[in-house]
Amino acid sequence: MATLNPAAQTSISQASPAAIAQAFGGLSMNFAVNHWLSPLNLYRVDCIANIKAALATGGPGINSGDLSQYIAASAPLHCTDGWTFLARSLDCYVNGSPHQAAHFAYYAELRAAMSILAARGIGIFDKQHFIVDANLDCIQIPQRLDTHQFAWLALDAWAQAPMTGEAVLDLFVVSGQTIKDWFLNRPGSPVATSIAKEWLKEWGLDLSILGQDHLLRNISSYRPNEFSPLDTDARASSTFLRDLWSLFEPSATRFEKLDSELLRVLIKKTFAATGFTPTGRSGRFRSHIDDIVAAVGISDIEREQFRRFFQSEAASPQLLSSAETLGPTNDPTAHQRMIARAALLLRVASGFSARLIAGAPFALTDLTFWTSPLAERRAFWSPGAELSDFADLWQDVSLAVDD
Repeated sequence: MATLNPAAQTSISQASPAAIAQAFGGLSMNFAVNHWLSPLNLYRVDCIANIKAALATGGPGINSGDLSQYIAASAPLHCTDGWTFLARSLDCYVNGSPHQAAHFAYYAELRAAMSILAARGIGIFDKQHFIVDANLDCIQIPQRLDTHQFAWLALDAWAQAPMTGEAVLDLFVVSGQTIKDWFLNRPGSPVATSIAKEWLKEWGLDLSILGQDHLLRNISSYRPNEFSPLDTDARASSTFLRDLWSLFEPSATRFEKLDSELLRVLIKKTFAATGFTPTGRSGRFRSHIDDIVAAVGISDIEREQFRRFFQSEAASPQLLSSAETLGPTNDPTAHQRMIARAALLLRVASGFSARLIAGAPFALTDLTFWTSPLAERRAFWSPGAELSDFADLWQDVSLAVDD
């Protein structure tokens, strides 16, 4: 099994999210010509071949300005492509094609990881990978691994970094407060950040297994599926899809419901770490909840609502339980677990991409050169009839799901 050598680990630790944010902000000069990258960017077209040419003996070397902008722009673009792969996976899932569902879910997971890594300053380019350091220099990582192997190893290495847990918790928002804020200065904070780091590795699990074992990955992608058929159950598939859709319902924030469930999981696990079982009847557990809820800047009505929600002994949503369930990749529910993990890793990727956009010296509306044509190509709306609130798209599908 491939591992990162010490030099590669050191290189990854020097990747700079701040430098990527700076490079991302510089992209706005290209928006006037309706491009993410300048037409003169050396890596905009056929980037792999141009990187190889730059690194070849006698080559010009890497143009850090162009490559850092490429990596910065790739963060939201990989994220968008990842959601598209997930959509294709769900389409296959509900049409009784589990092997194809697994194929697309794996690539959704891969793109999510590439998006997260790009937002943290790590660019993946076949067997030649780079970090963007604090000086905006693009430094080649001194180890040649293919995309599938490196994506997992780099994600795993970054997940172990000291501040990663807090960075992930800072993405999830419940009632206007990040989950990091919910645990700020609370006794369970170290446990919560540790769990967040484990979530990254848990939700990228398929990259670890299938990224290293290309023969197993090829069963779904390249071999006749009828030689290894997987049975599906229409009712179970329908239930899973409805639960997934419900969990991603937007509210005050785009992922309010999902983030609330993740917070509930964290509150229970931080209490369990004290050696006691989190049940609604436990006075210790109620005190643990009160200690967290009392310190958050929300109304008294909301505090009471959250107390009841966190004390509930209702099972976690199926998506969350599926994501953390281990099992062989060729069993009848493997594709369902892969879909769950891909969806959650894409939630993280979306958070980091949103942070890049929010911190840039331009507004989301400046990206309509990209969002409008993308939505029109995918028939989200008719040409020239852009929705004022993208969340309306969720409601349209919700009605179809109910039907």
